Amino acid sequence: MADIYRAAESGNLQALYKWLKKGEPVDSSLKATKATPLIWAARKAHPSAVKLLIRFKATLDLQDVNGNTALHYACQNKDAKTANILIEAGASLSLANNNGQCPFQLSEFSFFKAQVLQFFEDRIAENLRRRAYIDAKSGTVDLSIGHMDGLTRDNTAQMNMLRWLESQAAHEGAACQSDFDALQHEVDNVVALKRSYEHTMLQARVDEEKARERERRLRELEKEQDRETAVKHERLLVVKKQIEKIEADIEYYDELLVSRTSILAPIETFPDDPRIAHMCLDGILSLVHADDSEEMEASMVSSGAKARIQDAVDKFGGSNPGLDRNGKELVRVLTAYEASMNAYRKE
Repeated sequence: MADIYRAAESGNLQALYKWLKKGEPVDSSLKATKATPLIWAARKAHPSAVKLLIRFKATLDLQDVNGNTALHYACQNKDAKTANILIEAGASLSLANNNGQCPFQLSEFSFFKAQVLQFFEDRIAENLRRRAYIDAKSGTVDLSIGHMDGLTRDNTAQMNMLRWLESQAAHEGAACQSDFDALQHEVDNVVALKRSYEHTMLQARVDEEKARERERRLRELEKEQDRETAVKHERLLVVKKQIEKIEADIEYYDELLVSRTSILAPIETFPDDPRIAHMCLDGILSLVHADDSEEMEASMVSSGAKARIQDAVDKFGGSNPGLDRNGKELVRVLTAYEASMNAYRKE
């Protein structure tokens, strides 16, 4: 037998309550007898256990294998207290067992009569108590109604006064609302002006910072330009000195060119005299062999002497082998010099 049945059978309320709180089914039954905890508690005459099981929603009219309910066993035991608890809870008085017997048929007629009379006497007594209570409350209500009538009239007058005050308050509230709206509008304008001023101030600060940054940069640029101007001025002085040196060199080379190329003047003066041409070319070749600075070649190339020498070779070389030999040698030297200068420029 499970503990919940043992607790119901023995009337151990503490143990029974524990099993019910743990969730043990209140209508569980044994397989052999189909007896529920409520049937066991009524069968063993434990009205307190019966009341506890009813509080946990035990089904009142479940039957065991003999068809008996908890009320059958309470009547059989002549347990008036348990029977009254079950009857008041709504247990059926007409449900028959397997022998066709209703609960009170298992007890003596006197017990049945006593239970029925007691049941109805309890109901009559309860109804009388309720009637007395209702009569008392009715008198109290009548007095209360009279008092409430007076209070109602007073309240009506007060309500009328309150409505008038409410209308006055509504009128004053509308005026206050209008003033509040106007004030709020002014506040909004002030807030908008404040925000605009703050924005302008922030923008002014940003512009001021930008101006300071531009001024700082301008000063740095000015200093940089001063430094660059000083450097450029120094470079310009160097360039001027270089230009002066170059101009002096040019003047020197011009004079040298004039002095070095003047030896071709006889050919230009006497273009049809092979003897003078031979002497002139022989002298120029000697000068070229004697001058290691290549200034002679440079001056002759820049003055176009190569073309004039080639003309003399073409004109007189066939009849004058010495002129032909010296002229071709000069053309070869000048050609080689031009080639070396061109190669140098390409590098």
